[in-house]
Amino acid sequence: MEIRTKLLRRFLLSAGTAFCFGVLAAALLLPGAPTETFPQPAAQTAAAPVSPERNAVEDRAARPPEEEAVVYAVRIEPEPTATPAPTAAPEDGAQKEEKKEAEKKKKSKKKDGVLLEVENLSQLPDYPTGCETVSAAMLCSFYGLSFDPDVFIKSYLPMQEAPHDEGGWWVGGDMWEAFLGDPRTDYGWGCYATALAPALSAYLEESGYRAEAVVGKELSEIVSETLDKGRPALLWGTIDMVQGAIRHVWTVRGTTETRSWVYPMHCMLLVGYDEDSYLFNDPLKGETVSYPKADVEAAYKIQRKQALLLRPID
Repeated sequence: MEIRTKLLRRFLLSAGTAFCFGVLAAALLLPGAPTETFPQPAAQTAAAPVSPERNAVEDRAARPPEEEAVVYAVRIEPEPTATPAPTAAPEDGAQKEEKKEAEKKKKSKKKDGVLLEVENLSQLPDYPTGCETVSAAMLCSFYGLSFDPDVFIKSYLPMQEAPHDEGGWWVGGDMWEAFLGDPRTDYGWGCYATALAPALSAYLEESGYRAEAVVGKELSEIVSETLDKGRPALLWGTIDMVQGAIRHVWTVRGTTETRSWVYPMHCMLLVGYDEDSYLFNDPLKGETVSYPKADVEAAYKIQRKQALLLRPID
């Protein structure tokens, strides 16, 4: 009896255990049965597609904190630009004055030379071919001498016939002795220094000055005798110092001598020079103009190296 009781207990214990496992398995496997869910890791959730146009705020919010600094540096900061040059400190009054003085010295060194103050006169419209007479008027004004061009032309300036064709032969006056034509007309041919000097000396007879014609001297010598001593000089050259050329050749009337005319002849008052140029009061322009030294040298040479100076009478 005791043995049967023990066997029955074992059976019941085994059956109960199996039943419990069966109930538990059925509960787990049956469809629609309640199940306990657990939160899934964020890494297992599919990420939404990223738009290329997304702004920086969205971009930073979608990235983990440790990545934010890198994204911010790339998306927010502007591209590197060149470092601006340092701005100079404002200059005070003394510094500005020193700067001006330095500029003046620099210009003076570059353009070292001479410029005499002489009143500019124009030959137009009264004396269209009278450059010699009007240049002489400016020369006299420098010395404080009065000069009336009309009186000078009428009473002192010798005039001879202008060159012209006579039966196939060109004849005319002598430019070394007189003005050819009339300086008050468009048909004057001009005169040389040797014709102007005695006429001007006669006009200035009571002034204490005399005119001197200089022919054949180098231009550097003329400059040394005049500008470097603070005095201007008449100089023969060409209009605008262009390259001159012999235009006409004729026979002086009553002689066998010939003369030639270099076109376009012009007479001006030499008033200064700098490193590169010579400065003239040009009666044709009525103002002070500058011409390159080489051009002036060439024009002066082709016009037989002529100049006219005023000297005090001893």
